[in-house]
Amino acid sequence: MSSHEIYNVDLLADDFPKVDEFTLSYWHLKDFTVNGTLEMRNLSYPYRMRNAGKGLELSMLVPKTENDFLCSELLQGFKVQIHSADEVPRLKKHFYHIPFDHDVRITINPNLMMTSPSLIKNYSQKQRKCIAENEHNLSFFKKYTQRNCHLDILAIETNQICGCVLFWMPRFNSTKVCSFYQQFKCVEHVENSLYNANLTSKCLPVCDSITYDAEISISKIELKALSKFVPEGFKIIKMSVLFKDQQYFGSLRSELYGTLDFLAACGGILSLFMGISLLSFIEIMYFATLRLTCNLHKRNLAKKRMVAQQNILNNQID
Repeated sequence: MSSHEIYNVDLLADDFPKVDEFTLSYWHLKDFTVNGTLEMRNLSYPYRMRNAGKGLELSMLVPKTENDFLCSELLQGFKVQIHSADEVPRLKKHFYHIPFDHDVRITINPNLMMTSPSLIKNYSQKQRKCIAENEHNLSFFKKYTQRNCHLDILAIETNQICGCVLFWMPRFNSTKVCSFYQQFKCVEHVENSLYNANLTSKCLPVCDSITYDAEISISKIELKALSKFVPEGFKIIKMSVLFKDQQYFGSLRSELYGTLDFLAACGGILSLFMGISLLSFIEIMYFATLRLTCNLHKRNLAKKRMVAQQNILNNQID
């Protein structure tokens, strides 16, 4: 997505890399039809897949002189990450390696997690263990995801402790970029300490999210057969990304026991062990109120009648 849709661009440094060549994406996790119009769906990005078996195909020719082993940690090729459109990718730890001179096929299966509105309305964040949309305000990001929250806290903590941030971290105009070895060691220490701490309690998962499981198959490309298409001094990379199935199943996070479920369970337990039903409660209320009042009233009338009869007998005797 465009930087204007993910970041709070007004707070970012002027030299921070931004992607602003696109118009509005009209992308939303719950709105698969893009406002219900097919025209907007065709104009929006990221592009929607029509069916399984068709996906992204990428072929590249890369000069052999472009290898930088110090930067790529001795890996030749590219790093690829499959993520939701509203979060910023971080390729340091989580990625798929695409080596040179190989044909890589990535088959993905989406995992959609949704949350019932009643759960969001009736329970706090700690109780439901997730954060709904627009419930959390990040310093640098408009879109809340767990990864965006991690990056937001990492950038703020790094600036406070080390006095600078790495060039790829979101930053203000007044924030310095780390340029010395000691500063890089400080940033690494801050990152390790954050992940060793309970960072999950500060950055709960988002209530409505989508993740992707991937299956990868790699086969060697015979360069001799492609000698006409691959010039001397170049390497080739070929990658295909497609969905595994035509449909997928989502998960719904909801309350296990609501108020009505709790009352029904209590009634069932009482009926099982005590033989009590709703009529039994009505009978108890009847005998404790109306029946008791009527019995006391009849007893008072009987006493008055006996007193009246005794008075009559006494008068006759006199």
